[in-house]
Amino acid sequence: MTNRRVILLFVAFNLFVAANAIRFYLEPGQRRCFTEELPSGSKVTGQTRVSGGKSDMPIDVWVTTLQGRVLYNKRAEDHGKFSFITPKVEREHRPADDYEYEEEEEETYRICIEHQQKAGRVHPAGTRRAIEFNLDQAFGGVSEDVERAAKATDTDRLQKSLRQMHTSLSGMIGDLTRLQRRERNLTARMEHTTGHVLVLAIFSLTVTIGICAAQYKYYEGYFKQKKLC
Repeated sequence: MTNRRVILLFVAFNLFVAANAIRFYLEPGQRRCFTEELPSGSKVTGQTRVSGGKSDMPIDVWVTTLQGRVLYNKRAEDHGKFSFITPKVEREHRPADDYEYEEEEEETYRICIEHQQKAGRVHPAGTRRAIEFNLDQAFGGVSEDVERAAKATDTDRLQKSLRQMHTSLSGMIGDLTRLQRRERNLTARMEHTTGHVLVLAIFSLTVTIGICAAQYKYYEGYFKQKKLC
C-alpha cells in the first residue's frame, strides 16, 4: 500500500511538471519571447528542449531585463538547463507618508528563444520544431540542496522526484506569499489614493461655493446700483 502511494505521488509530480512546461513551435530563424515578473536577488532556473530535429536547428536562449541588460545567453544548443540571478533593484528614497507601504522588489524580465538555422542548410517549406520551455524559481537554496543531496548520496530517482516535488510546493507557497503582499500593497495604495481624492473633492467643492457666493454678492450689488431690484 505504501509503495502504491509513493508511485502515485511520483506520477502526480511528473504530471505537475509537464503541466507547467510551455510547449510551442518555431520555424527556422523565428524567435519567441516571454516576460516574467521575478523578485530581485533570487536564483531562477530554466530548461529548454527541442523535441525533434536535434542538432539540426539549434536554439539560442536569451534572458534580459527590459532595459536590455543581458543576464544569460547560450547559443546553439538543442537541450539543457540554465540559471541566472536577478539583480537587486535600488529603490529611490521614499516620501515620509509612504511608510505604510511594503517594498515591492519585483521586476519584469524577458526570456527569448530563437531557432537558428545552420549556414548552408536548406530546410523544406513548413519545417518547424517543437520546443519545451520551463522556468522555476529557487527559494532559499532548496534546489541546490536537492542537487547536492542527489550527488552526495546514492539517491534513487523516486527520492529525488519527491525532493523536487517539495521544492515545487515551496515555490508555490512563495508565489502565494508574494501575491498576498502585492494585494496588501494595492489595497493600501487604493486607500491612500481615495483619501487624496476625497480631500481634493472637498477642496473643489469649497472653492466652487466660494466663487458662487462672490458672484452672488457682485451681481446683487450691480443690480442695486442699476436700480434693477
